Amino acid sequence: MIDFVVKAEATPHAYSDRVLASAFSQPFRAEIKNAVAPKVDDATLAIVGEADHKITGLLQRTPGFTEPVEVTLTGLPAGYSVQPAVVAGDQDKFEFVVKAPKVAAETPVANVKLRVTSSGSLLTAETPVNVKVVAVK
Repeated sequence: MIDFVVKAEATPHAYSDRVLASAFSQPFRAEIKNAVAPKVDDATLAIVGEADHKITGLLQRTPGFTEPVEVTLTGLPAGYSVQPAVVAGDQDKFEFVVKAPKVAAETPVANVKLRVTSSGSLLTAETPVNVKVVAVK
């Protein structure tokens, strides 16, 4: 929440330093919200090595926000690849594909974050996700 008061000043002309009168608005408040709130399905964060693995989730959109968004992961180390998902303005579910290298045992992947953008602008702070790679059985 942010509280505002608007101040108006009357001057003889635009470049004058002299103020003839001042007026203030009634205080008002504005609520600042993120356009979207992403939630990843935790069960999909266990990536199978050497396979195309789908990570799924849900976007909770703020009413009125109908722009398409792109959902992806950042911070993946070398050898990993991700195909970002573009989610249409009338959709709330997302799914993108991650490919990880082969591992011998379950391996956590540090510093991975979920990024949601629209027209190249970040919509919400990048969210840490607990990604791990599991061995092919």
